[in-house]
This record gives sequence, structure tokens and C-alpha cells, in this order.
Amino acid sequence: MELSQNAVESEKTKDQQKKEDGEMSEILFGQYLNNQGIPFYSIKQNKESQSDELKNRGLRRPDYIIHTKKDVFHVDVKNRNKRPYGLNNEERVYLNQFELRGLIELQKELNLNVWIAFAEEKNSTNFIYASISEIQEYYSYICNNINKCSEEIKKKFDVCFIYIPEQLIYSNLSYENGFYDRKKSYFSDSEIENYIEESKKVKNPNAIKRAHVKSYQNL
Repeated sequence: MELSQNAVESEKTKDQQKKEDGEMSEILFGQYLNNQGIPFYSIKQNKESQSDELKNRGLRRPDYIIHTKKDVFHVDVKNRNKRPYGLNNEERVYLNQFELRGLIELQKELNLNVWIAFAEEKNSTNFIYASISEIQEYYSYICNNINKCSEEIKKKFDVCFIYIPEQLIYSNLSYENGFYDRKKSYFSDSEIENYIEESKKVKNPNAIKRAHVKSYQNL
């Protein structure tokens, strides 16, 4: 009983640390925007600051609205260490599919231009960026090919992380240029092979799915 209680407390500590790290990354992103002279509004994440319509639709809020000469962007900040991906263990930032679909839905339903700012390091103002529109195109490409696989692979893939390729990463943001400096290249067929292998590694997709849903609901 004592060991079980310790495990629960340890899990709470991890969740609390994750939440605190995420909040710090949001604050540091605001500092970065100020340093770059980029006008912005930060969006409170408490229940009182969200309309009933957004709650009823189940739409999540981004953390910032930023203004540049290129466009107005809605930015969600993620404190996310890179993970090894694929046969070559390439280091990539990632999203679980519930949070990705939530951001896609936000952009679609409210006709917004949604981006993600990934904190490269803990307690740092170094960020990299990705467009939800471009991630959605990549995600659709992966899903269309996974749908040709067996039912088991499809079920397990549903709980796999989506690893954002370097081709979709922008390294800079400024008031004059918006998001810029992106690699110019294309996806290879090995992307599909890698996701099939990732799916095969999944042991308990139902448990993982419940954990992802819980994490998404607590955002």
C-alpha cells in the first residue's frame, strides 16, 4: 500500500513539474517577443477567460497572439525535449495526436493561423517553430499511408507520437519577417516505414490512449 501511494505521489510530482516547466516556457517566450520588439497579447488559460462557445466546442486556446508585418499568428508554446525517432534515431520534437488534432481543429473552426513554439532548452529563450498547416499536411500524408496497413498497426499508430521533421522547422521569428529560415527538402518513403516500426513497439494502446486523453484534458 505504501509503495502504491509513493507511486501516485511520484506521478503527481512529475505532472506538477511538467506543468511548471510549461508555464516557465510560456513566460520566457513572452520575454523573447519583448526582446525582439514583436507586439503580442498573452492569453490567460483559466476557465473564466474562455467563452461558453469555445468550451462547448472543446477548442483549446493558444498561449499568444503575435503581430508581425507578415501576418497575425496564434502561437501555442510547448516545453518539449527532442526524442529519438526512426531507424537512425534522429532527434525530433513531437506532439501526441490528441493535442495535434486539437490545434488543427482550433485553426479550422476559427479560421486562425496557428503555430507552435517549441522551447529548445529548459529555462531558455531559444525557440524553434512549426506551422500547424504544414504539420497537418505531413500528418495527412502519414495517416493516408498507415490506413493501408493492418488493423493492428492502425490501432497502435493512433497512440504514437507525431515527430516533426526538420523540413517543417523554422529557426527564427521577427517583426519584419514573421517565421523564417526553414530547410528546403522533401519527405522520403522511410517516414512511413519509421511510423510502422514505432507502431509495432506499442504494447498497450488502450492504456496509452487513456493517458494521452487525460494529459490533453488537463492542458
